Amino acid sequence: MFKSYVEKSFIKELVKSLYRNFFLINNKIKPILVASIGRSGSTMLYESLINSSAKNLGIDNKQSMKALKCEAWNLQESIRLHNGCIYKTHDLPSDRLYLERFKIIYLHDKPSQIVTSMFKITNNEGLGWLRLHLNHLRSDERYYKRFLKDEIFNIKEHLVQWKKYDADNILFIHYEDIWNSIGKIEEFVGFSLELPPQRKRSSSEAVSEDIKIKIEEIYKPLDDLYEKLYL
Repeated sequence: MFKSYVEKSFIKELVKSLYRNFFLINNKIKPILVASIGRSGSTMLYESLINSSAKNLGIDNKQSMKALKCEAWNLQESIRLHNGCIYKTHDLPSDRLYLERFKIIYLHDKPSQIVTSMFKITNNEGLGWLRLHLNHLRSDERYYKRFLKDEIFNIKEHLVQWKKYDADNILFIHYEDIWNSIGKIEEFVGFSLELPPQRKRSSSEAVSEDIKIKIEEIYKPLDDLYEKLYL
């Protein structure tokens, strides 16, 4: 079962909360939010930042490291922030971000490439993953029936709204530039970062030409908008 929709243990979440409130309270690493539409390196960077933050804080126990792993699926609500913790979201930005003390890394990529990867993972993980991801994107999980027929992921809103977010606490990075931007990311977050070796993306090779052509036709206008806004 895909880990994002495994039901969380109340006891484990309570232990992590206690650890954050008692052992992380005095560290100086500001909370970091990894934001994206998804399928653009966000999980890889999220996990790498967690491991690197733990190393910087001298945490080598895997159970304790889990306390640094946080989520922020609803940015419209107030978020309990903890120094040293890494948060992940696919939500739209909100005015609350100007009030929070996040450092935000927004990862982006060509919409048709992202959707091709979404198609692949949906085939691997099932419709449960797709419906959950639609919710995270502030779309509607009922739209899963329209996949490959219409644009269902609210991508235009994401591209436009995140680009409008104008503040000193955000760093925009293209997926392909992540590994060439380690120094920039380290300077931004304030600690050293270790990334896994860069691998060739396999999603395009795993999807048939017919599906790729259909995705490119549907997402051509958003690809053009993306290039205009982000490249």
